Amino acid sequence: MGTESRDLVKAKEKKAEMAFKALFLLFCASGITKTSTSSSNILNQRIKATTMRTFNILVLLSLLIVNISTFVAKNKDILATTSTYIFLVSLLQRSTLSAHLKYFQNILIRLKYVSKIYKLSSMDSSNKWIYLWASAGILLYVILGICNYFSTYEQQQYLLFNYTISQPQCKILLVMFLDIANILYVLLPFHTFAVYYTLLCHQMYCLVKNLQKRLESQQSFQFIQALETFKVLRKLIQDIDTQLSFSMFLSTLFNACVMHYGVNSLIRPMEICFRSHYAAVWLLFGISYSAFIAMAVTGILVHESSESVLEEFKDLACNTDRLIPSQKRILFNDKNHISLTVWKIIPIQRSFIICTLGTVLTYCMLFNGMRAERQPMC
Repeated sequence: MGTESRDLVKAKEKKAEMAFKALFLLFCASGITKTSTSSSNILNQRIKATTMRTFNILVLLSLLIVNISTFVAKNKDILATTSTYIFLVSLLQRSTLSAHLKYFQNILIRLKYVSKIYKLSSMDSSNKWIYLWASAGILLYVILGICNYFSTYEQQQYLLFNYTISQPQCKILLVMFLDIANILYVLLPFHTFAVYYTLLCHQMYCLVKNLQKRLESQQSFQFIQALETFKVLRKLIQDIDTQLSFSMFLSTLFNACVMHYGVNSLIRPMEICFRSHYAAVWLLFGISYSAFIAMAVTGILVHESSESVLEEFKDLACNTDRLIPSQKRILFNDKNHISLTVWKIIPIQRSFIICTLGTVLTYCMLFNGMRAERQPMC
């Protein structure tokens, strides 16, 4: 590898590190933090952590009251009900991310270590779309917040059990606070996790593909050493799946709620009172499903590249007669297929996107057809 190529790889690695740091800052902005006692001034750190935790609880409690108020005031309206479901799923996702945030950082250290020790690059030139999509998602959330502000301002009475604030300044401040809190604490964690998951899967895909290139070139080739490298990569993928599969399940559940939102607004637009609310629904739909597809596509790449390398190993093993039983088990055990999953239930493979979207859409149409027409409460 030339000096120019090494410099290019280092630049890409630096860019990826900055992207992950930005993601952890977004987690922090959403009130998702981990507890650490590594600082020498433990007392000050505990006071700071307690203050932040109290503030986060107060914000989430405010959002819970608003969701209950809207749910009751609108007489269990479908949009209010779906918003409540999204909030509850978000609470689960927040608690899951907080519990695993330390692992999110550790897995990046492990991945970098594996890349360095086994001399496999975790970067290539095909990840530019991830940065563009992630940046576009943040921009669309800003636009979504503006649309939400106007629709919420016109329906402020539903936020406080039909109590109307008469002073315009107080009304503006309340709506702005709730709008920002809803974006940061309810919606943004899903997008941040999606970007983290996508970048992580893409780096794993690059590691596996570079191992395959090494096998195909057979330069400085040692079959046993390469097989041990594959074993390490497989263990890393399994550990990632163990920690992230439940969050992937919650993201899928969130997308199902958003699709229910979108299908209802498409079939029954008369139930949406304001154009800004209609625009907000479809902005959220676009953001959430672009994130879902990005996660699924990179998860599929990890699976297919791993299966391709495994087949390569099997072909090479036919010309090797010095395999010990543990090595044969790695290659020829049908249970050793590598794929990320949704809560250890559904493997993320090529049919995953179409099957999931089709199933969710079918149930959304079914539930929508089962309920009676309602007059909009404008």
